[in-house]
Formats: sequence, C-alpha cells, structure tokens
Amino acid sequence: LDMHPKPTHGQIPLINIGRAGQDVDWIAGQTDGWIWHGMQAQRADAVIAAWRDANGVTFKPYGYGNFFELSEDPDMPVQASSNFMYGGRNRLIDYWKHQEAQGINHIVLNLKPSHRDPLAVLEEFGTYIVPAFK
Repeated sequence: LDMHPKPTHGQIPLINIGRAGQDVDWIAGQTDGWIWHGMQAQRADAVIAAWRDANGVTFKPYGYGNFFELSEDPDMPVQASSNFMYGGRNRLIDYWKHQEAQGINHIVLNLKPSHRDPLAVLEEFGTYIVPAFK
C-alpha cells in the first residue's frame, strides 16, 4: 500500500475503536490507542487503570465515544450512560475536567440524536467548551 501524503513521523498511529471481542492486553499490544464506548465517571478509574497497566511504561491515549445532546441550559447536570450523554456546557466542562484528571485523553461526540441545530451546538462548543481545555 503506497500512502500519500507520506507520514511525517514514521508510522501512522493505529487507534482501536471498541473491543471487537479482544481483551485489554491484546488491544494494548496491537494498537497505539483505544477509543471505547461511553464512560460513566464511576467506571473510569478501573478502565483507565487496566489500560495503563496493560501498556506498562508506554503512554497510549484512551478515549470514548457517546451519542450526545447539549442542553440549552448551561447548568443542566450531566446525565451519562454507556452510550448517551446529556448536559449543559458548564456542568460538562466540570465533568470533562474531572475525566481529564482521571486520564481520559479523547472524547468523540455524535450529535445525531440532538434536537438542537448542529451549527448552534458547534458554535457553543467553540465559544465556551473548547477554550476551557486549551
């Protein structure tokens, strides 16, 4: 396979999405990072500890993906399940800051179930949420 443009830093990172029936040790040994399904705060410590243990001293990022709805109320408390997240921007910033401290490196949000205009959601993200993580 001849890729263009050529990677500038050696190999292209391979990120595992999901588990595909594999255990964490296999994912750690075969990939450069892992994005799994949604992560409730109370489960994050155990999952991240297992991921870090499987990787030893080598840093490999961990993240998760969720369906997502951004509330128009900026102070709406976060409600999270294994595959759906809902909340207002201020509470989400707090929630994600806590998860960042736990060791979560990436979050993938799917706006498909959103009842709000996607452009308005992206505008709110860019104005309020993204700057909180710079």
